Amino acid sequence: MPERKPRKHLCLDSMIQLICDSFAKIPDHRPNQYQDKISLLDTLMYAFAMMHLKYPSLLEFDRERETEELRFNLNHLYRVKGKIPCDT
Repeated sequence: MPERKPRKHLCLDSMIQLICDSFAKIPDHRPNQYQDKISLLDTLMYAFAMMHLKYPSLLEFDRERETEELRFNLNHLYRVKGKIPCDT
């Protein structure tokens, strides 16, 4: 039997990249133009990470967002580049 080649497009990293690329196509129509505002892409990826990691609530996720492990995962796995959104 021939060896099966791994399907790179079905790995988690590829799927998250596909989601990130899809979110990047959504235009940001928010009226505020503050220089340090959180990008729509970062907000959407943050929300996706919360759902994907199966946190029971936004409050629980917000409490743990300052931990080094979650911050690393948000930056490297979920590609949140700017400031991490919070509930305020």
